[in-house]
Amino acid sequence: MPNDLRQLKTAPSFLHWWQGLYAPLDAPPAQGVEELKRWLAYFKLPPYETFAYVMTPQTAYNALLPAWDAWHPLLTQRLNARVPIQYLLEEAPFLGMTLVVRPPCLIPRPETELLVEAVVQRLQQNTQASTIWEVGIGTGCISVGIHHLLKGHPQNEVHYYGGDLCVHALKLAQENADTQGLAITLFESDLLAGFPPDLAPPDCIVANLPYIDRDLYSSMAVEVRDHEGHHTLFAEDEGFALIFRLIEAIHARFGEGWQGLVALEFGQGMHDGIQAKLDAHGFTHQAWISDYAGIIRHVLASRLPMTS
Repeated sequence: MPNDLRQLKTAPSFLHWWQGLYAPLDAPPAQGVEELKRWLAYFKLPPYETFAYVMTPQTAYNALLPAWDAWHPLLTQRLNARVPIQYLLEEAPFLGMTLVVRPPCLIPRPETELLVEAVVQRLQQNTQASTIWEVGIGTGCISVGIHHLLKGHPQNEVHYYGGDLCVHALKLAQENADTQGLAITLFESDLLAGFPPDLAPPDCIVANLPYIDRDLYSSMAVEVRDHEGHHTLFAEDEGFALIFRLIEAIHARFGEGWQGLVALEFGQGMHDGIQAKLDAHGFTHQAWISDYAGIIRHVLASRLPMTS
């Protein structure tokens, strides 16, 4: 990789060079283009379409030069150490927002947007105030996402609480909540244990807990396994341990009479095990949600029938 951008001479030569950068990363060509768009936006350079198709080659190339000294060391980390671009830029897109993200917190994924949208759809059916507990809050993307989508629906008043064992996550969640205008109360908590005992039972408990089987470590992308916090990724018992513990904790804390909603994200192939666990604790009314690849990845579960 050239240290001096002037070695590339023109914008077309830069684009040709850029196309080859992501091949060693086993990334599809589209990923290189998408990341270039994000780099250009981060350094407040012309949008990709303008840079590639509208500006003259020399003008476009000249536009890159002022940012290169700052861009080059970050790009070196991205390509050589395979650091995720979200960590380098300290930001990740989520439901049209830009959230702050830093290691070791889990980077928000597009499929989690589907869980947020499903919870919001249920909340919009309720004209009374609701309370949400987010367990394992991480960046806060789920609570912040719900708040973001409900901004245009003042009749859906929601009170937010969140917990996480990681103090870095709690600070990051608070930062994102403050930026997005969300009032949330946070607790240092192992699942439900840190939520005060005098807190009224919630209407919804939502969680995207670690669910990856440790045996899958060697097959994971370097960006994930070497950079995202392992405590945010892996769980024992083939990935089921924390999700099962949460279902048991909900039952233990609130008993069989609790009629709230449980909303969970999980990994590929975990559907049957989670369904059996939910059934065993009385959450027999379930709505299963597939991700963009058609894989079942989320569930909304209740002890009461759910309207469609």
